[in-house]
Amino acid sequence: MKRAFKALQLSSTFKKASLCVATWRRSLLLSSVGVLVVITLSACVTTNGAPILKADQQIRQQPLRKLGGALFSPVVPRKGEGGEIMGFLQASWNPAEQLETKPTFIALHGGHGIGSVEQTYFLELHKKFGYNLLVLDSYWSRGMTQNWDRNYKADATVRTHDLISAAEWLISEKKVDPKQIYLIGGSQGGWTVLRAMTKGLPTEGKVKSLIRAGFAFYPVCNVAGLSPYHSDTFIFTGDADETTHPRTCSWGVLSSAKTHVDYPNAHHGFDKYVANGGDGCAKSLNPAKFTVCRDDRATSDSYSRIRAYVEAQR
Repeated sequence: MKRAFKALQLSSTFKKASLCVATWRRSLLLSSVGVLVVITLSACVTTNGAPILKADQQIRQQPLRKLGGALFSPVVPRKGEGGEIMGFLQASWNPAEQLETKPTFIALHGGHGIGSVEQTYFLELHKKFGYNLLVLDSYWSRGMTQNWDRNYKADATVRTHDLISAAEWLISEKKVDPKQIYLIGGSQGGWTVLRAMTKGLPTEGKVKSLIRAGFAFYPVCNVAGLSPYHSDTFIFTGDADETTHPRTCSWGVLSSAKTHVDYPNAHHGFDKYVANGGDGCAKSLNPAKFTVCRDDRATSDSYSRIRAYVEAQR
């Protein structure tokens, strides 16, 4: 009986998913011929791209719920180059007390998206620093859960536009101090930090006017179009990193940073707890299966440097 009930639930979920996708595809077809479509389906979260089942998103957000963090919702208007609203970005807004006087971090996830490790990590940052925290999602917002192949649909350039929209929303809607907004991200999130802080790109003016500084942890850095930087940029790497080792970085990426610290024996994800909740090592969710290890020494030092810099700007 239980097995039959579960099968019925699963069938219902698949039907809802099919309805979501079918409606989304219909909307794309109608949009392509100039018809404005507004999708309203209780089973779906539809923002900028393909829909995601609300039930699936709720399951993925369980760590946030347990740790007292704000759940993700489509609240940040994603604007086009002309300022028109093109959709809404999912975000988790976690203000500090007296938020108007506190620094604000825009946190950028890695290529695996907003998983349990990432949620725990960002909330740890929020509690350690006591600053405002906006966890910005660029994958769920587009019907994606991961982006291991660095798909152009959500690459560092696209995500730079996302963080610009987020900063503008924070200033206009949440009244944060516009002179105290910072970026922080690891891996592909770190890549996004570096791209946003790079001089000479079309986004430079906007980013420079909105973002005080950026902190990139073990960033993807073997791509063109990174550095020199228009504003203070900090890079933290590990010399045991098997996937984004600093020696793979393109010329100028590290030397252009205000500060680059390479921690001995530190792996990718050294500031995060591994998926099993422990402080040891595990293999990544990435198909490459590189090693991810927590390193308290490197984490403590990098956080101390960040805090010292941010406090000096207040």
